[in-house]
Amino acid sequence: MLQRIFDFSLALYRLVFPIRPYFHHKITICNTLLLDTNLEKRAKPNKRLIIAFGIENAFTTISEDLHRNFLHKVEDALNKSNNDSARIELAQNAIKIGTEYIKRSAQQEHAISLSKLVQVVAFRIILTIFFPHVARSLKEDGRMNDTDVEIISEKINTLWYDSKSPWKIFCATYFPPHFSSIMKDRETLLTHLELQFPWYRTYLPQRNPLNILIPAHQGLWRVVLRCFIEVRFRSSDADRETWSKLFEDFLKAPTECWHKPNEEGLDVQMIIAETLRLYPPTPRMYVQQDDGSLDAIDIQTMHRTGERWAPDPLRYRPDRWIHNDNEELDVVDTDNYMPFGRKVDMPKGARTTTMSQCPSRLRGGPKLIAILVGALLEVVDQKWELEEVKDRNDDVSGNEPLRSGRDAYEGLRLRRKLDA
Repeated sequence: MLQRIFDFSLALYRLVFPIRPYFHHKITICNTLLLDTNLEKRAKPNKRLIIAFGIENAFTTISEDLHRNFLHKVEDALNKSNNDSARIELAQNAIKIGTEYIKRSAQQEHAISLSKLVQVVAFRIILTIFFPHVARSLKEDGRMNDTDVEIISEKINTLWYDSKSPWKIFCATYFPPHFSSIMKDRETLLTHLELQFPWYRTYLPQRNPLNILIPAHQGLWRVVLRCFIEVRFRSSDADRETWSKLFEDFLKAPTECWHKPNEEGLDVQMIIAETLRLYPPTPRMYVQQDDGSLDAIDIQTMHRTGERWAPDPLRYRPDRWIHNDNEELDVVDTDNYMPFGRKVDMPKGARTTTMSQCPSRLRGGPKLIAILVGALLEVVDQKWELEEVKDRNDDVSGNEPLRSGRDAYEGLRLRRKLDA
C-alpha cells in the first residue's frame, strides 16, 4: 500500500515536473551513449509501451535472457526470408495483397487511402514473415479482413503516439479503464487481435504478439510510405522512370540487383539508404541514466545536419550515395548514418553487443523496404494519381522532407486518371 502511494506521488510529481531530455546528434557523444547503454537504461524510457500495449520485449525488458531469446526469435524469422526465393515470393504476395485491396476498396469508394493501402500490405507481409501460420490461415478462410487490419494498424499507431503523453499514461495507470483513452483503444486492439491470436489474453506479456508486431509494423510502414511518395509522386519524370526501373529489376533478382548500378551509377540500395537517412525508422533513441537524467540520441537530426550531407541535407537525393572524387558515402561505414541504431564495439565479455542495433539491419530489413516499395510501384502504376489534398499539411509537393506525426498523410487518396 505504501509503495503504491509512493509510486502515485512520484508519478504525479513527474506529471507536473517532467524530465526534459538532453538531445544529442554529434556522433562522438552518440557513440559514447550507445557504448554505455544497458538494458535498464533502455527499458526505463520505454515503460510507457508496457502500459499502453501490455508487452515485454527487447526494448522494455531488463532480463538478459528475455532480451537474448527475443532477438534470437526475431533473427530466426528474418533469416528465413533473407534469400532470393523468399524475397521474390514476398514481392509476389505484396503485389497480390495490394491489388486485391485496391479492387475491394474501389467497389466502395471512388478514391483509395494511400496510407491504409501501405499499412495493409506491410501488416500482412509482417504476418507472413513472423507469424506464417497466421498468414496461411488468411489464405484459407480469410478470417482477418481488411477492416480488422485497418483497425489493428490504426490502434497500434494511435496507442504508440498516445503512450508519449505523460497525462494519458498517468490516466491509464491510475484511473479506471473507462476513463482512459489508452485502455479503451487497447481493448479495441485486443478484440480485433483475438481472432488470430486466441491465446492473447491468457499468455504472459513475453508471449504477446504485439512484442513483434509493434516495432516491425511501426518501423516499416511509415518508411515504406515515405519512400513510395518520394519515388512515385515527388520525383521528376526522368527520375521516376529511372528509379521505378531499378525497383522493377530488383523484384526479379533481389540479391543481384541490390548493388547493381545503372548507367549513372545508381542502385536500389542507394535509394533505400537515402530514404532511411531522411526518414529513419527510429528518429530518436532514449537512454535514462542512473541519476534519472534522460538522454536522446537524435538520429534524425544527425542525418539532416552537418557537413557530411552538405550542401542540401534536407533534400531527397539518392545520387548523393554514388561514389565520386568529392563524396565518399557508404551505408555501413559512414559515421553520421545509423538508421537502425549501431552495433558499437563493446568490451569482451560485455552483456550484449546488439543492444543498440535493430536485428533487421543485417538480416534484410533494407531489402524488405525495397520489396514493398517495388510492389507498390507495380500496383499503383501510371494510371493512378493523387487526389487534390484538402489539408495543406498533406501536400507532398516541394523539396522539404515529408512530415511525421500521428496523422501524417492520412488524407492522401489515390484515384484512377480519367483517361486511364
